[in-house]
Amino acid sequence: MCARPGCVLGASIVPVGKLRRVTWDRVKPAPSGSPARRTTTKTHSIAGGGGIRVHVVETGNPQGRPIVFIHGASQCWLQWSRQMNSRLAEEHRLVAFDMRGHGVSDKPRDGYNDSKLWADDVHAIIQTLDLDHPVLSGWSYGPLVFLDYVRHYGDDRLGGLQFVGAVTKLGSDEAMSVLTPEFLSLIPELFSTDTETSVRGLATTAVFRRDALDQRVVPDAGLQCLRPALCPSGTVLAVLP
Repeated sequence: MCARPGCVLGASIVPVGKLRRVTWDRVKPAPSGSPARRTTTKTHSIAGGGGIRVHVVETGNPQGRPIVFIHGASQCWLQWSRQMNSRLAEEHRLVAFDMRGHGVSDKPRDGYNDSKLWADDVHAIIQTLDLDHPVLSGWSYGPLVFLDYVRHYGDDRLGGLQFVGAVTKLGSDEAMSVLTPEFLSLIPELFSTDTETSVRGLATTAVFRRDALDQRVVPDAGLQCLRPALCPSGTVLAVLP
């Protein structure tokens, strides 16, 4: 799975003794003219942390291994529209949601600095939809959310984690060290209330994103997670453990 436009990747994790080998397949939308897949798209409004409503969309194979997609800051579930409409839907139950404060989900005025509330949102989705050991896939800010879940609920109910161009730390000198001055200069535009200004900042961010974030993905050492974790960063793949 790849956030780059026009690119949709799928990964399978195969046990090899005590190690795990990752094989990548390019997954494309069904060719035009091919028989349409009989998949149904459902939407849900689920009570998350603190009782806020979280907007959730699901499609794909109801009996397949679930994949839960978590978008980045200033995005919404539509970030994952290519994945949701790809051949992944033939084998997997695909779920994406709008994070609190984003998209169609509720936008409370406070609580965004409470790790437990973010964790509760993910927990509510897994519980309400009865997701059987889902793989959590997050882009940019998204992995911070599923790391909140692991921090508060552990990994017993998870099948794996995927970090895509991931931010895994915030609020420390170590976290800030991966952000270039060019990237930081875009923050005012990103959070502008003027739509055109915000979009311009978001588009420019892509120029600096690889140097600023992708090449230095550092999983939070304070967490002990026994599930496989896939960390694509450029051409480098790291699988933990």
